[in-house]
Amino acid sequence: MEFIVYTNTEWDGPPRSRHQLAHALAKRFKVTFVSSNTIGIPGLKSTQVNDNFELLTPSFPASFRLRYRMPVLNEAYQVWLFTKLKNNLRAGM
Repeated sequence: MEFIVYTNTEWDGPPRSRHQLAHALAKRFKVTFVSSNTIGIPGLKSTQVNDNFELLTPSFPASFRLRYRMPVLNEAYQVWLFTKLKNNLRAGM
């Protein structure tokens, strides 16, 4: 079984329940944690935390606050991100 925890919070921010859930799941299952995006050229930074835990940090030209207020921009981000995630998961198989 494999889990993806998709969130709009930063990984380096205060620990929240989704961080605890991801760590607990990673004890038995493969977990991919997708944190909020950083501002920059579109891309996906992957960090292997441990054997079962991968941290993905997307980079996109617009912050979450701006995307939230502009539905067209948010939709473009979602399509871009989910395509990248799908390709990333296929490459990992």
